[in-house]
Amino acid sequence: MIAVIFNRQGRTTAYDHRFDRNRVGNLRRHWKIPSFQENPQAAGDLLTIKQAAAALSVAPSTIQMPPLALGISTRLTAGGK
Repeated sequence: MIAVIFNRQGRTTAYDHRFDRNRVGNLRRHWKIPSFQENPQAAGDLLTIKQAAAALSVAPSTIQMPPLALGISTRLTAGGK
């Protein structure tokens, strides 16, 4: 899919070749770019806001601050839980 996108954008390699699966794979290995993982972490790794606040001994409102300011990653799940 990455090769298709690059080719549609008119991108080429340093030697003016079109991208294909092999060239994209070689680039990813060279730059150590991990492959996409379709399945997220196990469901047991997800916490509600209340659970996260209890685990960190902080108020739930602290968890609802902008995530980047706290250095944590968030994911909205079905139902907003």
